[in-house]
Amino acid sequence: EFILTWHASPELMRRQFDSLAMAAGLEGTIKKLRKSAATDVELRFPGCGAAFLGHAHEMGIAGRHYLDPRLLIQTRPMPRPLRTLDQQVASNRDMAIVRYLADFFESEKFCTEPWRFATPVQRFSERLGREALLSDLTMQNLHAFETWLVSSHYRNIAETLEGIRSVWRHAFASGLCEQVPPPLRPARKGGAP
Repeated sequence: EFILTWHASPELMRRQFDSLAMAAGLEGTIKKLRKSAATDVELRFPGCGAAFLGHAHEMGIAGRHYLDPRLLIQTRPMPRPLRTLDQQVASNRDMAIVRYLADFFESEKFCTEPWRFATPVQRFSERLGREALLSDLTMQNLHAFETWLVSSHYRNIAETLEGIRSVWRHAFASGLCEQVPPPLRPARKGGAP
């Protein structure tokens, strides 16, 4: 059954529609009704809005004059939103120190001898029993690491601790660590600072 079955001129159809809309307490025109219907069809059945209007499967006229882009934008494929700076920093704090160093050496040329940090980071990871993360750079972990090195009779304790402190200082300066690394302490017996 058809709603608008008038056999009259477009002007007569418009006037009759206007009087029906006014009696029903609605505002708008026949074109607005067609635009709303076509947009709804396009939302529910992507690609079918033009066919609903009788526009021979061509989106040109329908897309330019009938379909409401403000509503259709919601269904358009979009990339994921960018993370905020706080979210980025939080995820970087869980970055492995080895990965951080690799990225850093590649981008900023921290030093000409990146290998001098490999052994301290490797020993730090060994002490933790897993791969060391930037979030592991804390006073508590550094003191436990120093105690572990001394009890293991490890040679080059001062160099190893200074390597970890250097990485920590740079990560702190980059905003990836919340605590500043402690200053170097005077040497203890056994070669430890």
